[in-house]
Amino acid sequence: MKYIIVGRTMSGKSELAKRLVALGLKRLTTYTTRPMRESDKPDDYKFIDESEVGNYNDRVLETKLNGFTYFARLSDIENADVMVLEPEGCDEIIKALPDTGFYVVYMHPADEKKRRRMAELRKDDMKVFESRALSENGRFAKFEYDWQKGVLWPDRPVYIKWVENDFEPKTVQDQAVLLTARHRQLRNFTEILNQMVDLECVQADADRKVTMTTTPLDPEAENAKPGTIQVSVEHMAMLLLDNDAAVAELMRSWWTHELSIKLPAELMPKPVLNVDMTGVTPGDGK
Repeated sequence: MKYIIVGRTMSGKSELAKRLVALGLKRLTTYTTRPMRESDKPDDYKFIDESEVGNYNDRVLETKLNGFTYFARLSDIENADVMVLEPEGCDEIIKALPDTGFYVVYMHPADEKKRRRMAELRKDDMKVFESRALSENGRFAKFEYDWQKGVLWPDRPVYIKWVENDFEPKTVQDQAVLLTARHRQLRNFTEILNQMVDLECVQADADRKVTMTTTPLDPEAENAKPGTIQVSVEHMAMLLLDNDAAVAELMRSWWTHELSIKLPAELMPKPVLNVDMTGVTPGDGK
């Protein structure tokens, strides 16, 4: 499962990404042909020459800005946990990786005055800030409208989390902690489900796709009837993680099989502390 952080200029996207990285997640680093600036940090971009762009055949999110090329590599995206993208890039990546689970975090500034103040504290050129804020309104207004209507990726189990950022450090930190815990839960649950597919506790086809039954949102509606969808194991984990009854049923099936349980490393019990018992005999009180 991957997090895509989306939001307007100075909405807190980069701050959330930074805190997720500090908690152990891996952020996508994109490529650019523009010269490195003094303010750039080593992991902000991978700086290359324009003549090198053609060497990367798995380019995605490619765009031109002020005469320079910006892009990401699909292989890097597959290995990343967190990426900060524009709405259009968000759509491109979700469609490019149909079997990957995505969790979109939409950062929304709760206070416009604080947003401007944060831009001033960052020593942004306020004319540039105002211009960017105005130019992006249309794109983000459409994204918000589509989200409220529920028409963003209707055929994919993509979760969207709306975060009202009041620019208090605790707000972003609390979100980072919750998102990191969620990522760990889904990673471990996906690992368990993959083992269940291998053991045939869960039936999957040759492409490791699982058939799941869907229930109509409105059972009383005309022509409402259950259906079926085929999903990847990762999508199955996302769909079932909060369904306690379904998870309990799966665990019962897993536990009753004859198997050697292969837990992910972070779920393995910690080794007992080694104690030097030299010279100690039972019952001597030492």
